[in-house]
Amino acid sequence: MVELELPFVICGEVKEGRDTCLSFNRDKDYNLFLPSLCEDDITQIASIDSTGELSVREIVSFLCEAGRLWRDREYRWRALASDIASVTTGYSKQMIDLSYDMLSEVLNEDFLLRLLEVEMRDIEFLDRWVKLGEADVHAVPLGRILHVLAGNVPLVSLVSYLMGILTKNSNVLKIPTGDPATSICLCLTFREIDPSHPVTKTSSAVYVEHDSDYLTRLFEIADGVCAWGGGSAIEACRRKCRPGVPFLDFGPRKSLQFISREIYADDEVLKTAALKAAQDLVMYDQHACHSPQIAFVESPAELFCRALVEALDEVETFLPRGYMSIEEKAQITLEKAMALFSNGKVYCSRSKNCAIILVPELQRGFIHPLSRTLFVVEVEKIEDAVHFIDSSVLVVAFSSEEKQEKLKGEVVSRGAHRLTVLGKMARFPIGYPQEGRFNLSRLVRWVAKDR
Repeated sequence: MVELELPFVICGEVKEGRDTCLSFNRDKDYNLFLPSLCEDDITQIASIDSTGELSVREIVSFLCEAGRLWRDREYRWRALASDIASVTTGYSKQMIDLSYDMLSEVLNEDFLLRLLEVEMRDIEFLDRWVKLGEADVHAVPLGRILHVLAGNVPLVSLVSYLMGILTKNSNVLKIPTGDPATSICLCLTFREIDPSHPVTKTSSAVYVEHDSDYLTRLFEIADGVCAWGGGSAIEACRRKCRPGVPFLDFGPRKSLQFISREIYADDEVLKTAALKAAQDLVMYDQHACHSPQIAFVESPAELFCRALVEALDEVETFLPRGYMSIEEKAQITLEKAMALFSNGKVYCSRSKNCAIILVPELQRGFIHPLSRTLFVVEVEKIEDAVHFIDSSVLVVAFSSEEKQEKLKGEVVSRGAHRLTVLGKMARFPIGYPQEGRFNLSRLVRWVAKDR
């Protein structure tokens, strides 16, 4: 048995304790101890509402200092987060390190200022009154944002938190069981940089059970809510949210790959396409909404399947699969058996950590086992796959930019949120309206004064 500990961060102050125990059964058993929330903590959180006195550039400068620290894999708070997250999420250490490397890329001045310019149209709206038509307009903080985080993708916790910081709000992070360490350790980084900084003092990261009265209290004092997770979790949050409070929901979604015949031009083209598809597939062991679950492949799809398992063996050397429960293994074994029974084919990587299941047809509504399992459906023309798209689809990745351009209108009209190319499903560009909206502009109140 291995014992680990994490504190809470409440308005920039550290609260320690061993009142709550989260248990994780991996290759060995782990117990993670945390403090518990109390009414005094709620009162303290409710007393702080925004960082409105800071300029955007002052906030960005502070965030960039954290990014500089997290570029070092040996930096103490990043190292602690990595050690704990590789246990709680079940992902490999390499996958966690890749996530934190991506965080350090996000926490830089160029990225953050470009993000603000795109989403807010003009960052000056956040700092002052700006002439707009016949009015002076200002974007003021909502106040206190409650972030109900999911544990499947460590970077998601930080994206949600950063949105709240950039819009000058006070932020309360309800940390998930699956990844309690990432957001807490970022808050501890802020405290180390400057314990009296407004971003530090307006940040709280706590764990609370979903049926706790204290979670209800956090919803009662929230001026805005960002909720991440599955359908039932999102609906439970929506019911707790006060009427009129902005509610931004994220998930659940699935993603697809559309692979057309040009990849068979020669062996090198096929190998390159398969490697890009494999890179998309292995990210977060398919537990992210942007991970492909199904690939529609123009015939002969068997050529692609064989190339893909070879590519997966290559990718697994630097991004190995994480922990799998007995239940997950059993579900994948069942899907393989059902596919073979239905005249399908199964292709496995040499490590047996990835499965490509070629099926003659796909039933809507089936439960995908994830964990690097890709269902491949052969089609004569990639256009034949478009009917499978609905509003649950987040990303569609094409192997052909020409096909993407041709089909983009129909793909988005059926409900997909984003189109991209193979190899870039996990890389969301600046300017992408997540969940069909620009979220930063939803985390402020737009106020006006007649000219």
